[in-house]
Amino acid sequence: MLFRSPDILFLQDTKGVGKADKKEVVVTGFGRFDTHELPNSLTWGPDGWLYGWNGVFNPAHIQHDGKTFDFTCGMFRIHPRTREFQVWAEGTSNPWAITWNGEGDAFASACVIDHLWHITESGYYIRQGGPYPPFTWPAPSIVKDHHQKAAYCGILYFDSDAFPEEYRGKLFMGNIHGSCINVDEIKPDGSTYVGTARPDFLTANDPWFMPVSQKVGPEGCLYILDWYDRYHCYQDAQRDPNGIDRDKGRIYRIRYKNSPRAPKFDLGKESDDQLVERLRSPNIYFRETAQRLLAERATLEVKAKLEKLVLDDRESRKARMQALWTRISCGQLESGFSVKLLDDKDHGIRAWAVRAAGNAGKVDDALRTKITKLVNDPSPDVRLQTTIAARKIAGVDPIPTLLASLANAGADSLIP
Repeated sequence: MLFRSPDILFLQDTKGVGKADKKEVVVTGFGRFDTHELPNSLTWGPDGWLYGWNGVFNPAHIQHDGKTFDFTCGMFRIHPRTREFQVWAEGTSNPWAITWNGEGDAFASACVIDHLWHITESGYYIRQGGPYPPFTWPAPSIVKDHHQKAAYCGILYFDSDAFPEEYRGKLFMGNIHGSCINVDEIKPDGSTYVGTARPDFLTANDPWFMPVSQKVGPEGCLYILDWYDRYHCYQDAQRDPNGIDRDKGRIYRIRYKNSPRAPKFDLGKESDDQLVERLRSPNIYFRETAQRLLAERATLEVKAKLEKLVLDDRESRKARMQALWTRISCGQLESGFSVKLLDDKDHGIRAWAVRAAGNAGKVDDALRTKITKLVNDPSPDVRLQTTIAARKIAGVDPIPTLLASLANAGADSLIP
C-alpha cells in the first residue's frame, strides 16, 4: 500500500513482472493542505493491522464503511483483509514514523513539541495546536530532556545481533535539522515508559544530511534513508521550488566492524516450518518478515504451529511474543487458547491476549468474565489493556471496569 493523498492505494503486480497492473483505493478523504503533515509512515503493527500517521494541520474527512472520521493529528490503522479503518489514537504534531518495541508497544517521534511519545490505543496526546475534544485529559510525552533542535523524521527500535548489546533495544531517530541520528533509551514506568537521551549515534559533516527513515536490514545492519536537500522545511521549498535537490538522495548502510553479510535467501519460498524458525531469529528483520508471510498463509497448520510455540515457556521470550503476534495476525483466537494465554506467567502474553479480545469485539461469556477480572492484575500493562478493552468487548459494562481500573492505578501516570 502507498499514500497518494487524498487516497491510500493498494497496488498489485498480478503478473509478477515488477510493475503494478491493479489499483484499489482502500481509503480516501485525507487532506492535502500542508505538505509536511500529509498521511505517512505505513507500518505493520504486531497485531497484523497496517498503521499510519496524519499531521496536525492537515484535516482528514474520511467516510468509510458507513462511518465518518474527522481528525487531524492522529494514528490510524487499516485491517489488510477486511479493509476496516479506525482512528487508533490522536494528538502530537506532524509525526513521521512508528516503531514497536519488544512488548509490542508503539512509539513515535514528532516535531516542534516533545520528540518521543509512547502511543496507546484510545489515547489522546498533547497537540502542537488546535482544540481538544470536550473532557479530554491529554497525555504527555515520555521525555523531559531534548536533543538539539526540533525536527525529527523516522524512528526505529533497533534489535539486531550484528551490533553490540549497548546499541540494542534503543530508539534511533532521524534529526533532520541537526543532521544526525539521535538515540533514546526507554525504561518501563508503570503502564508507560520514560525516555532518556543517550549520545548521538552519528553526526554528519554535511548540513544537507536529512535522515528521514531508519531500518534494520537482513544482515542486521542499520540502513538510513537520506533525503539530502538544502531545504529542510516546506516554506523554503515553496519559496524556491527550483532550488529543491531532486538528484542526490541516497541510502546508507552502517555495518559494525566485520559483521557478516547476509547470504542469499527467498523467504517467500520457505516452508511454514522454516518461517516459524525465523521467529526465533535475533534479527528483527527476519522475525517481522516471517510474521507477515505466515499471516498471509494463515492455514490451520500454521495456526497450530504458532500456538504450540507461544505456549512453550522453554522458548525465548522474543520467539513466544513474535509467535503470538503472528497468531493474532492470522485471525481471531479460539476461546480455549485465549484462556491459556490469560493464565500465562508472562505479563506481555496476558496483555496481548486482552488486546486480541478487544480487537475481536465479541467473546464468549467465560472469556469476557475472565478478562474483566484482570483489572486487578499485578501487571500495569495488563490493567492498561483491560481498561482499553472494556469499551470494545460486547457485553462488558465499561463503567465498573473503568472505575476499578482507576482505583487500582496508584501512582501510574497513564491509566488515569
